[in-house]
Amino acid sequence: MPPGFQPEHLSSPTILLGLVVVLILAGALVPRWLHKSVMTRADKERDDWRDTATKQSEQISELLEQSKTALHIGEEIKRLAERGDD
Repeated sequence: MPPGFQPEHLSSPTILLGLVVVLILAGALVPRWLHKSVMTRADKERDDWRDTATKQSEQISELLEQSKTALHIGEEIKRLAERGDD
């Protein structure tokens, strides 16, 4: 704290107003509407990412099932080819 500063100095309305103005200009205080706007945008972005992750998970599961089918078909072709060579 600056020298000579006493907590009683904050009881003056002029000092409090000046402190609020300095905090706003320094970016330490933001208006409520701006905070709500930023938070709403962040919530929407988070929900979009969550939806994307869910769709990605579904697609990966589908691709895994298809790869199992393709692997099974390949193994059957190999087995039939080996049996045909005999």
